[in-house]
Amino acid sequence: MLLRESAASVAARILEGSLALHLTENFRHQHGRMPTLAEIRSWERSPPALTNALIEAGLDGVEGQPRARPAAASARRSDRPRSWWAASWP
Repeated sequence: MLLRESAASVAARILEGSLALHLTENFRHQHGRMPTLAEIRSWERSPPALTNALIEAGLDGVEGQPRARPAAASARRSDRPRSWWAASWP
């Protein structure tokens, strides 16, 4: 799990500009390699829109975690759509 925080906490990381860095470091620690540039870009672009929508809906206490599909069985990378956030209520 790269991150499990409330929407409010994620919003604070986004405002600080530290969310993608935090996810990158956790990814490197868990997988033993750096994430691809595409993964990092997706962490910079997708979370702000979803986090803002949750906060605007009054769901800033909702916790979630990044979700990604497992790696393909082949050595080639797959650019399948990913669901970034899996929500749970505390």
